[in-house]
This record gives sequence, C-alpha cells and structure tokens, in this order.
Amino acid sequence: MKVRKTSKAAYDSLTLEHKRSMWVKIIKAARKLPNGGNFEQIAKKARLKPDQVWKRLPELVDAKVMYNTGETAPTSTGRQAMVRRLTKKWAA
Repeated sequence: MKVRKTSKAAYDSLTLEHKRSMWVKIIKAARKLPNGGNFEQIAKKARLKPDQVWKRLPELVDAKVMYNTGETAPTSTGRQAMVRRLTKKWAA
C-alpha cells in the first residue's frame, strides 16, 4: 500500500510527547477491559475518539504493550474489528 505524502506529513508532525500521552490513556483504558477490546471499546473507556485510538494501536502492538488476540468484536457499524489486549507485563 502506498502512503500518501499528506498522510506521512501528518504522522511526522505528531510529537513523541503527544503519542506517549495517547498511549498512557489507551493503556489505562485497556486495563479496564481484562478480555481486551476493539478500538471503539477502548476509545469509549478512554473517553477518546475512536480514530485517536485505532491510529495508536499498531504502535502499541509493535512495542509489545498490546497484542492481537485473534478475536474480533463488532463495531458500531456492524463490522468486525480486531480485539487487542494488554500483555501480562502491562496489564498489572
């Protein structure tokens, strides 16, 4: 998949500090979902917009903070979305 220049520029404009603050909010919310959740479920617990969460989840998976459970859960539109769960190290 080709990444658009505007998308890359928007991503690059995010500061590490901003990303870290989002990661903290997502991790705190995910702790309230012991069986994990899709991006909408995590966003609701974190009181964030769903797009703020789904954009950060791959980073947390890459960092081994969360993992894809192999399960899916329906979104508000009825589509299935991956369920992510905190790794044992981060769940405590």
